[in-house]
Amino acid sequence: KPAVPPANPGQQPLSRREYQVLQLIADGLENQAIAKILYVSVETVRTHVKSILRKLSARDRTHAVAVAFRSGVLTVGQEEHPY
Repeated sequence: KPAVPPANPGQQPLSRREYQVLQLIADGLENQAIAKILYVSVETVRTHVKSILRKLSARDRTHAVAVAFRSGVLTVGQEEHPY
């Protein structure tokens, strides 16, 4: 699956992995739980989160989820985690 297209024209697209992390954040999971599900280290999850915040111009995880839903990067009733 290709990268998720950017919400705003000047914005960098999220990688597939960043998109997966964002979906799990939207589900209310902490970095530790996300790391377990994706078989990566907590440090790797932190790196993805930082990248997501930068790409979405979000202040924090909650803001990133709000921005993603508003811009259509995430939608309600989206397919369950395809990892």
